[in-house]
Parts: sequence; C-alpha cells; structure tokens
Amino acid sequence: MRKIITILLLAVTAQLNAQSFEGTLTYKVDFELSEKMLDMGLTREMMKSRMETEGTWADTISTSYKNGFYRQLNLSPERSWLIYRPDDKKLYTFQEKEVSDICIVTDTSIDQEFEMTGEMPALTLLDTIVEYKDYTLETVKVEWKSGTYYYLFDKEHFKVDPENFRGHIYDAFYDFLKISGSLPIRIVKEAGGMMSVNMDLVDGSESEIDESIFEIPELIEDEELNSLSMGTGKMMRIK
Repeated sequence: MRKIITILLLAVTAQLNAQSFEGTLTYKVDFELSEKMLDMGLTREMMKSRMETEGTWADTISTSYKNGFYRQLNLSPERSWLIYRPDDKKLYTFQEKEVSDICIVTDTSIDQEFEMTGEMPALTLLDTIVEYKDYTLETVKVEWKSGTYYYLFDKEHFKVDPENFRGHIYDAFYDFLKISGSLPIRIVKEAGGMMSVNMDLVDGSESEIDESIFEIPELIEDEELNSLSMGTGKMMRIK
C-alpha cells in the first residue's frame, strides 16, 4: 500500500511539472504620460526620444521560461537582457555597447519599498473580466505606495508551478503567481501618477528552451562602481 501511495504521489508531481509552461512570451510595449506630466510640458514624443537616447526604451520584450528560470530580452537599439535564477533568487541585468562589461545584480527576495517603508504591497484579485484576443483575463492588482501594477492572466493558458518562483518577492511576482497559477498576458505598470507602461502579449509559443541561456559569466566585485550605485542593485564587473 505504501508503494502504491508513493507511485501515485510521483505521478501527480510529474503531472504538475508537465503543466508548467516552457517557451517564450513576446510583448509589445507602449506607455502613456499622466495629465500631470502633460501639463508640465512633457510630451510622449519627448519622453520616448529621451529614453531611446539613454538606451532605456524597448518597444518589444521577449521572455523565455523554463522550470522557474527566465530570460527577458529587451529589443532596443542598445539591447539589454535580464536573467533570473531561482537557485540564488538573483536577477542579472546586462546591456550591450558601453556598459557591456557591467552586470547589475538584484536580490529578488527583497521588496525594495518594504526596505524603505516596512510595508509590503497589497494584492487583490479583482472581480472584473477583460476579453483580449482569444483570452479571458482576470486581474491581480498590486499596490505599493509608489505605484500600482495590474497583472492580467488567463488561468487556462501559460500555466506554471508557482513554487518554481518561490521567493521572487521583487515585483510581487511569486505572490501574483500563487493567485493566478499562470503567467501574465497583459501587464500595466502605473508609476506614481507620472506615467503608465503597458505590455500586451503578441505571441506565446511553447518550445524547448536551452538551459545555457540562463548561464551567468564570472563576476567580480568593484567598489568604485558601487560608489555610483543608485540602489537598484549591486554592480559587478564581468570577468
């Protein structure tokens, strides 16, 4: 009897793992300025031009997932990419050209606003339904004092095991997945009444992801770099 129970448990675990999405989601990105910013004379075109000059704007983002790992590629003139590793709960940010020898390492087990205010964000599953393409979307609202995220998901598509992302406190991602059980199809990020960034899924495909894309090069400490740090993460040199 004990052997039968063990076999059944293994079968259930295997089934759950099989349901965890492996593949790539591609989003189109756009933004809108608040009335407050428009009244100050800042236009959408001015903001976009500034971000393009700084290499911080990407109108397409492609994220590949596998067993709790993910790699986000920002398709901008100066390409950047982020790699999340669940084994150390760190997010590694890389960029081409002038800063190609620098990596920013962010601890995703920490909510940055909590570090400053001692308060965690509030998550709410809204009772609204949004139809988008062939998806029926529910919404999880995440509220910080500094801004609000809306994660929209279809519980029948892009399912994942939330426990693969346990400890991913950054952006309330793990807490969102515990509610949704699925990856987001649309994301709206409202930043302190200044602007909102909208990410809409344009392609989602299952495929086998090569684990080598999650590999991190050897990194070395550089005290001089971190004397200029803005608090978004620890800067390290790529050896």
